[in-house]
Amino acid sequence: LVAGHRPGQADGALPAILGLRAGDLKEIAAQEWPEQEAPTAFLPWGSDTLVGFTPAGSARLALLEAASLAPQGRIITGVRATDIVLDNGSGTLYVSDDHERVHVLKLPGGQEIGLWEGGSPLVLDLANRRLYVDTHAGVRALDMGDGEVVASFAQRGYAAPDPNRDLVYIAQRGVTIFDRSGRELGKLDSTFPAAGGLAPNAKPYAAVVNPLTGNLG
Repeated sequence: LVAGHRPGQADGALPAILGLRAGDLKEIAAQEWPEQEAPTAFLPWGSDTLVGFTPAGSARLALLEAASLAPQGRIITGVRATDIVLDNGSGTLYVSDDHERVHVLKLPGGQEIGLWEGGSPLVLDLANRRLYVDTHAGVRALDMGDGEVVASFAQRGYAAPDPNRDLVYIAQRGVTIFDRSGRELGKLDSTFPAAGGLAPNAKPYAAVVNPLTGNLG
């Protein structure tokens, strides 16, 4: 899925969403967008629906038919979404806004059933029923059901929980390792910028754990 602009008849470039086949990038679906901002990020919901949003853009989320990309509905959030994650099993959508709050919405109608403290990036750990959020005081792990804080981490950044082991990696200028309770276990020294290194001095900004192998990427 890609979003951008296509040449129009009289109005110049028109916002559009394209579906490209992964093997050869052949176009298999296209949907012109009647509004100024087309969604640029997408999450699958079930087998036939996509939830689309524009990070820090429109206050609307779009529901799309997965095969044709045709609009099926919209959810008016009233906020500028910075990140979204979806619990596919329950149809619960977690949306962070630009005021460091998490709106808990129920699909397909988008009814708000919770408002919690925390900001992007949002990361779900479905195996342990946790939602990881970033705050000024560090990453927090929230219970996916009621938003209660179940663990606090003395590190800001992008959380990468291991669903099978008692490990949580947090990436920010390097990767720090914690257990699920928030206790720091160590650092991956090779991921931190080298002192006096060349410019650009590479550093990680995100991480993810392969649930099958436990490898960190």
